[in-house]
Amino acid sequence: MTPSSPSPAPRVAEAAGGELADRIRELLVDALRLDGLDLGSLDLSTPLLGDGLGLDSIDVLELVVALEREFGIVVPTEEVASDTFESVGSVVSLVERLRPAAGGGR
Repeated sequence: MTPSSPSPAPRVAEAAGGELADRIRELLVDALRLDGLDLGSLDLSTPLLGDGLGLDSIDVLELVVALEREFGIVVPTEEVASDTFESVGSVVSLVERLRPAAGGGR
């Protein structure tokens, strides 16, 4: 009932999103064998395709498999064929949408 009651939820969500983004950055480097890439250089706006990290369709499929294993999700085919893998942030949004709400992740 108090105005301050809703505030902790967004902070928790932001913290969880930060942890999720960190884990996705690690997965990108590990699953795609991007050794030598500084995780700190990857922010949510970092493009994955083209002039960004230069991922191709095979890399995206490898990333999908890694995401499905890590987070216990199933990425629908239409998501793979869309702009879902445009940036680190778009992948974070995908995982947030697909993973079980009660599960919390990992």
